[in-house]
Amino acid sequence: MSTSANQAATELPTLWWNDGDAFRSRLFDAISLLLPCGEHFVVIAVNDWLNTNSHNSSNPRLQYEVQRLVKEEQSHSRAHRLYNERMAAHAPAQRLEQRIESAMQQMAGWTLPTRIAFAVAFEQLTVLLAEQVLRPHNAWLGQNDTQQTKLWQWHCKEEIEHRYVVQEVADAMKIGQTCRALIFLVAACYLFTDITIALASLLWADIRARRVGAARVSLQAASFIVRATPSLLRMAGAGLRHVVMMKS
Repeated sequence: MSTSANQAATELPTLWWNDGDAFRSRLFDAISLLLPCGEHFVVIAVNDWLNTNSHNSSNPRLQYEVQRLVKEEQSHSRAHRLYNERMAAHAPAQRLEQRIESAMQQMAGWTLPTRIAFAVAFEQLTVLLAEQVLRPHNAWLGQNDTQQTKLWQWHCKEEIEHRYVVQEVADAMKIGQTCRALIFLVAACYLFTDITIALASLLWADIRARRVGAARVSLQAASFIVRATPSLLRMAGAGLRHVVMMKS
């Protein structure tokens, strides 16, 4: 076996950290590429709300919860930036992150109510996924004891713990429920598109580098879709209930 083949064989268990599954490993890698910019967007939005309400102490509990959320989101962002830097050694991570960052920079110029509504949507969508990832024997995250698995479990737990904080900020700002419902749908389409593009780019780079075969990835993708269908339906149902409740 050649030196390059030896190196590739050594790297594969780390690359396919999610129970040796290339498709599911890259799915979470693709999601990670979105998180530093997404977390930063949420942090800036709620910090702007804090700054505009610094003189108003009518809800000190919410202000405290927002400050705690900011610290947690900053920790998530740092962890995923390191995660993505390591990924860049064998994937087009930097190029994909730059594309996402460019989109987020455009959103930074929007009005504060619009940014808060998008922050609510991003947080709620993250929670919908986190709930499925933390279910026992789920189709998403393996049970192996890797650094990546521990990172995702930690992140998902904290997202669920502060799931209502940005929603309370939106309530305090009296952002309309219909507006929030429509933005939730837009955000869902945006995230689905970006995750799909990032996932396809990562897998294509792996196939071109012969780290994994197209047939193997296709079989793993099909297996994931079959196994994850119940959780995807639960996510869709929870998302639909969320929209209907906001519109009612």
